[in-house]
Order: sequence, then C-alpha cells, then structure tokens
Amino acid sequence: APAAARRAVAGLILPRKQRREHTGTLIKPPFVGPLLPAHRAYLSQRRFDPDELERLWGLQGIGVSHRLPWRIFAPIYDADGDEVSWVTRAIGKPANRYEGARDNEEAIPAKELLYGAHYCHHACVVHEGPTDVWATGPGAVAVLGLSVTKEQIALIASYLLRVICFDAEPEAQARARALATKLAPFDGQTVVVELETGKDSASADPSEIRDLRAQYLEDFYVRAA
Repeated sequence: APAAARRAVAGLILPRKQRREHTGTLIKPPFVGPLLPAHRAYLSQRRFDPDELERLWGLQGIGVSHRLPWRIFAPIYDADGDEVSWVTRAIGKPANRYEGARDNEEAIPAKELLYGAHYCHHACVVHEGPTDVWATGPGAVAVLGLSVTKEQIALIASYLLRVICFDAEPEAQARARALATKLAPFDGQTVVVELETGKDSASADPSEIRDLRAQYLEDFYVRAA
C-alpha cells in the first residue's frame, strides 16, 4: 500500500549512484532528424503529445532509410543525463517493434541501464518499454524488454521505492513477481502493480496512470522543469 511504502522509506538516505564509465563510443543510425509528420501522427493516435515527448525524452525520427526506416528514435541517457545509447520504435507493424543500438554503437550497453533513470530520484515505476515510460512520465523507467539483467536489478534496487508495472499478461506478471523477489533483500520497498484499464501504461486509461503517479510518486519525485 502507498502509506506502507512511505513508512518503509521514511528517514532513509538515497544511495549515491556511481558515475558509469563509458566503455564504447555512441554512434547514431543514419538519417536521424526531427520528428516527421508520420511520426507525429503515430504518436498523436496513441494519445501522446509529440512536442512534449521531444522536450522531455529527446525523441527524433528516421524517415526513408536503408536501415531502421520509419521509426522513432529515442536516446538513452545514464543517470547523469549523458546520452549513451538508443532504441527505436517502429510506427508501422514490422516483426520487431523495437530495435536498438548494436554493441559497437553504444557508449554503455542499454541492458546495463534503465531508460528514463535521469529523471528519477527516490522512487521509480518500472516498465518494460519506452512507450510505457512516456505514458507514465518522469519517474518511470524501462528495462527494455521482459528480461532484466543483474546490472538493471542493482540499479532498480538503488531506489527506495520500486513499483513494478509490467504488462497485464500472465507471463509479464510472472516476470514482475520474480523481479520483486530478487529485489526483496534490498532496503526500501518493492510493490507490484497490475493495471486494470489496459494491458500496459501506454494503453491504460489516463486516469489510472494519474492515480498511479499520485499513489507512488507524489511524495518522492520532484517534477522536471
């Protein structure tokens, strides 16, 4: 319960997050530029504000290209706000909705990071993908898939309140409970939430997302300017 979560973290000090060493060089794919009308239309159809996503998350677009055509480009930042990797989201219906940077295109591997962590403070809402982070807003992070690496578990554990909000599908909920078990030994509190109005944050009723934020982030998160 939210009240119990607040009591559990009362008086605790936020662990100091160590600056990650860049082990590679960031290389963006060809033809990354401003969001095009097709990208904006896709985002608007999904109830997103393209201008807000550009401002908050640095979204860009890829149009005609021999690689990753007609995709939304989402930079991935480390906790210090340095751009270190990236992921793309198709606006059509290809086999792979998400495609990310190759190993030789990342300053830090994406699966050693939490997408959205540069906006988090004492608490985080943990999702699977970037679109769910955009829907929930600053204070949310994504592990970029259903699998969670040991590096990501350590990062999630550094927050005093961890709210795991995976897709409502049975497999995803089983993964959420397994993640909560792995986080149980760490200080603070872990809560597993299953959305009722949609399979994920991006498809849920906005009122449920507002309630989620009010319950779990309002006392821990300082809104980004």
